[in-house]
Amino acid sequence: MLSWTYGRWMSILRIADHFSMKNIRNKVIATINSQYRFPSPVDKILWGRKYNYAPWVRDGYLEIICRNNPLTEKEAEMIGLKNTVRCFVAREKYIQSFHENSYVFFFF
Repeated sequence: MLSWTYGRWMSILRIADHFSMKNIRNKVIATINSQYRFPSPVDKILWGRKYNYAPWVRDGYLEIICRNNPLTEKEAEMIGLKNTVRCFVAREKYIQSFHENSYVFFFF
């Protein structure tokens, strides 16, 4: 397989998608999945939306929900209000599930 940069593979994906070259598109997606990490979960969501590739969208949201830090203001703007609220609700449920399944003792 060629040793190209992440940016170059994304450019090839854009061209393959534009010209409806599904076979090349699928090979590029497989290469990106196996060899590269997205710069951020939000980038994964945005690229997944742009190229109608649901696994990237799903994985990006899961990474946001499960990570230690909440969304930043910039990230929230990028994914939109509705999706930001959904992330915060899902994240809250995720965090609560840990509290319900663990014993926490407070000593005073």
